[in-house]
Amino acid sequence: SMFQPERNNYCPANEEILNSAPMNKNQGNDACSEIMLFLPGVNFAYYGHGSQLNNYIAASMIATSMGVPMLLLEPPLENQKFQKGSQFGCPSEIASLPDGLDLARFPSGLSRLIDHPSWLSRGCSIPACQKIQDYDKLVDSLPKVGYRVANFHCQDSNRDGKTTKIYVTAAYHVRYRLQFMHDGLEHGGISREQILLWALSLGSTMEEAGHFSNITNTQDFWNFAMALMNRSGILKLQPWIARDIENHIKTFRLPFKYDQTDSDFDAIHIRRGDKLLDESKKEVNKYWKSRGYNHPPV
Repeated sequence: SMFQPERNNYCPANEEILNSAPMNKNQGNDACSEIMLFLPGVNFAYYGHGSQLNNYIAASMIATSMGVPMLLLEPPLENQKFQKGSQFGCPSEIASLPDGLDLARFPSGLSRLIDHPSWLSRGCSIPACQKIQDYDKLVDSLPKVGYRVANFHCQDSNRDGKTTKIYVTAAYHVRYRLQFMHDGLEHGGISREQILLWALSLGSTMEEAGHFSNITNTQDFWNFAMALMNRSGILKLQPWIARDIENHIKTFRLPFKYDQTDSDFDAIHIRRGDKLLDESKKEVNKYWKSRGYNHPPV
């Protein structure tokens, strides 16, 4: 099997990270002795929502394969380049607040959109050490390209001065790293035991982990991994997202009843305005004509 090769030198430079065992380390009272910090705001904060969510999912894949908790480290509010602290807008409660007023009560950056699940953070908190407190210096210390994940040790005052090993990643790192893992699967650079433990860290049963470790088609492997992550609740939005979208949809004169007892539709696909005008216009018009309308109702 490609998952039970003799050890090779496929990528010895990062052997330590590749060989992390998700389910048999950092257990018990010292579960936070190693963590992965993902910095979603580095380089990709101006990209589209889909791109940023893909980065987040990729980072989650990396953290679970390493068997370490994953935490999001957003830029401090004073470093934020976006109005009201996030590229993803504001919940209705703060949309009318003046800039800087009471924003600390709300998550910033990607965390304004994502409700990071506890099974990924494992109850750990951002380490309290000097190297992390200076966000700009931390970003400057990251490798500019490649799959290597920067790491260092710090005395964490949140853990009574215990040493915490911290892996620091940004979007471009996890993209390289995921490609490295993909190549490792195709070249037999990841052992069956590692894959078994990875599956268990994604919430699989032993039977599912056994099946996962025996998959030989790379595309099937990633599809199975994503299925496990979806079931575990990897992508969870902040609660105000659904509420504000629902309230916004109710302002349109859609030819449907919008309630839980009598509805003619199961979901609404929301696209950006430019996507509607450029890519989807033909299909949208075709759909509404099939429903007896000359134009989409507004």
